[in-house]
Formats: sequence, structure tokens, C-alpha cells
Amino acid sequence: MRAVTGAAIIYLLLAISLIALFTPPLKASVIQGSESRSIGRPAKIAVRAGITNIDVRYWSGNEVKLRLEWFSLLPGVKPSINCSVGGGEAEVEVAEPSVGGIIPVLLDVELEILVPRQLGLEALDIRTSSGNIGVEVDSGSLKASASSGSVRITATYIEEVSISTSSGNIIVKAGFRSLSIVASSGNVDVIIREGFRGDAVIQTSSGNVYIAVEGVVNAILTVDTSSGTVNMAGISGAMILESGPHRLVAKLGDGDGKINIITSSGNVYIHS
Repeated sequence: MRAVTGAAIIYLLLAISLIALFTPPLKASVIQGSESRSIGRPAKIAVRAGITNIDVRYWSGNEVKLRLEWFSLLPGVKPSINCSVGGGEAEVEVAEPSVGGIIPVLLDVELEILVPRQLGLEALDIRTSSGNIGVEVDSGSLKASASSGSVRITATYIEEVSISTSSGNIIVKAGFRSLSIVASSGNVDVIIREGFRGDAVIQTSSGNVYIAVEGVVNAILTVDTSSGTVNMAGISGAMILESGPHRLVAKLGDGDGKINIITSSGNVYIHS
């Protein structure tokens, strides 16, 4: 077998360049689609999805409505809603096809869950792999889990909140009695509303934690971080019980509730 000479390589690269120069580019066609359905008035809703972004918000209708929108790279390849409803509960799954089970062809899949304001949800349970989660409705309880997606909660009041993410950021702007957050590398931003006297536990690995305290809250605040810093300023009536470079214990209000914050390398900022 003859060795490939340097000149042959140069001619080959030149030929490839000429072919690329005079070959018209392929135009990818993006197909847009949507699907909607009403599912009655379930008090409990569970949602499972992969790449789909999920938003739950109020609307003026009388029933819960699911609205799925997407962009696809291949005609006929589209996501779909699988839903079962019974006994006041709804289980919703977004089927997300791919080519050969490996190559993704779906772009920007969005699922809106529209909830009547007067319904009074008892429970929401939402899980995605890489999709983002947004919740703007009140509920008795909320469980939200995303691997690489972010979670944003903006509601008036949710009794019990449980959130877990791997690399996504978490924002909670809602009143609550119980809060549990577990995050790996995402930042956590939480508002503690005036009058709080419940339980809040926030754990992160490398993400920063930002706590905004509105008015007078009632809790023993405990912050522990391995290599991060602890910063607290502007909290009216806070009584410092223990303070160090990586640890802070303070009594807020009458100290009836509990706020525990634990980080590895993330910094903690507590402000009014």
C-alpha cells in the first residue's frame, strides 16, 4: 500500500472545499404544532416529562386545560399528551419521541396547565429531566423535581413545598408553612413572608443561597457552610446566638419556627 503524500492530502482538502463551496446548503424545515384538551376539575395533578417546559397558571375557564406546543425537525414526529383522570386525580405524561430512541428532533416543547382560580388544588407533583418548571397557582402541596431545569414558584400561598434540582436554579416567591429544597449546583432564592413560623430546610452543594425576610418572621435560623461565607444584614430584631466564619445561629421574632440552611461551597446571603 502506498503512503499518502502531503500533496495528495492537499488536493483532497481542496476538493472537499470546492464541493462545500458549490453545493447549495440544505434548508432545515421546522414544523410547529399544538394540542389542547380539557380534563375536568381534578384536585390533584401529577405531571411527568423529559425535555418539556411546564408552566402552571390560572385562567378564566371552568375546567383544567392542557395546552401543548412544540417545534419539530421532522414531519410527523411530535410530542403527545397521555392523560388519565379519575377519583379527583389527573396523571399527565408528555411523550417525547426521538429518532432511534437517541437523536432528539423536538425543539422548545411547552406544556401549559391552566387552572380555574376557584378550583382549590390540593396537590401538584411535577417532574422533568431537563425542562423548566414554573408554578403560579396556590395549592395544598407542591412537589417539583428537575434534573437540569430550573424551578420558579410565584404564588400567594402553598402549604407544603418540596423542590429538588441538580443544576437548575430555584426561585420561591410564595408563602408556605413547610419548605424543603435540595439543590446541587444551582442557586436558591427564597422569600420568607411576614408571620412565618413553620419549617424550612435548604441544602445546596455549590450554589449560593439568597434569603429575603419580609417583616417579622418567627424562627431559629441556623446556617452551616463548609467553605462558603455567611452574610446577614438588615434583619430587624434578630438576636445573634452564635456567629463564625462558616456558621450562624440567630433568633428571629419569637423563634417558634425553624430555618436551616446547609451548603458545601455556596455562600449564604440573608437580608430584609
